[in-house]
Amino acid sequence: MKKECVEQPITFPVPVFRRLSAFQQSKKISLEGIVLPVLEKLLPKTEDAGEATFPEGFFVQSPEGSGESVRRLLEIPFPLMARLVEYRKTRQLSLEDIIVPILDRGLPKLPPDGEREIPVSLFPTEFSHIDKSSAGVLLGRQFSCPFDKTVFTAPCLKSKALNSRLDDFFMTEYTDAIGGRPYVDYSFFEVKVCPACLYANFDRGFRLYDSINNVWQNPRGLVVNDASAEALRGSVGRRSRVAAQAGMEGHRLFSARRSCEDALVAAALGIDALSALLTGAKESEKARLFYTQGLLHIQQSRFYQKLEGSGSDAASCRTRRVASLRDAMDAFALVEGTMLQDKYFQEAHEVLLYYYRKMVVAELLGDKDTFESAKTVIRKLYGDYCLGRGKGTPAEKKAATLFFNAIDEGARKFDPERVLV
Repeated sequence: MKKECVEQPITFPVPVFRRLSAFQQSKKISLEGIVLPVLEKLLPKTEDAGEATFPEGFFVQSPEGSGESVRRLLEIPFPLMARLVEYRKTRQLSLEDIIVPILDRGLPKLPPDGEREIPVSLFPTEFSHIDKSSAGVLLGRQFSCPFDKTVFTAPCLKSKALNSRLDDFFMTEYTDAIGGRPYVDYSFFEVKVCPACLYANFDRGFRLYDSINNVWQNPRGLVVNDASAEALRGSVGRRSRVAAQAGMEGHRLFSARRSCEDALVAAALGIDALSALLTGAKESEKARLFYTQGLLHIQQSRFYQKLEGSGSDAASCRTRRVASLRDAMDAFALVEGTMLQDKYFQEAHEVLLYYYRKMVVAELLGDKDTFESAKTVIRKLYGDYCLGRGKGTPAEKKAATLFFNAIDEGARKFDPERVLV
């Protein structure tokens, strides 16, 4: 779409939208590719339409959605939107009043079972506003929700597009762009969101399409069954209210215009989805779920730190940053009771990374005892895998050495100056 466009929400009745989705898929056409030609033919020409003034709030207002409707954002060229405004003034009609009856008459009918077979996502399955030029930092890849099988696109980072380093949590921090590209903070897009059930997680929590081998790669260590799928279906209403807190009534979660505040909402969706999964999880599945919740709380703390440094209300951001770290520690406290049963923690790297992150969170919260305890575990595992008995595999020795060195060969002291509270 050209830059001279404005975004306007439109609410479709679910039966019409199912037919619209089926038509889009069969013709490989965008929503704008269907709606805009209809508006262009329907609306009368007006002189100087491009200079018309729009009512305040016009671009974000439309009837509230319900269980019988679904909302989408349309990008409408400015002159066409101006003509729509003039038409509305004379006819007292909404965009829905104009376009839905036309689509209802013009779209092919679905077979009797078609409406039940075609799912209706709460949000678009095609991620929008990704710069597809050679200068872009992001590229769209196909993901699939492991619980409801919805296939959608979400951004991944192009190779050698951004410089990065590991931060205090051993998480990737993106510093600047390479080769004159426009900088995009990819951390805002690390949490993917299913547009249907609003399950959210890092990449590894989704099925990812391998376009080279034409196969779907399943998420590692994630238990998917009827009970977990039902838990997410039953809690989608709660997450839809969370999603609506993001920009453009939640639609910016599915756009390359996702902001730091939107990224906070994406992490909150992930935390809620994991809470839903935990309600029916077996003891052997819970450690990984609690750990991922803790990581999402850490991710939120990193975003609050960014907001704090960007000129936002520093005191409020600091308070929320500390609260997120406390939530992370609460989640970590629930990990160790089932860690030994969880296959996710059978690899030394994951175990050492968990204790390292726990140590960092403890230091920021001023919890010296937990800091020393986590550091002691790292030193012990280094001894088990690399010293004395020396029975570790090459992978275990490599992981143990990495994190032993990360605590300055075991000599790192608790630093009161790093404490946030």
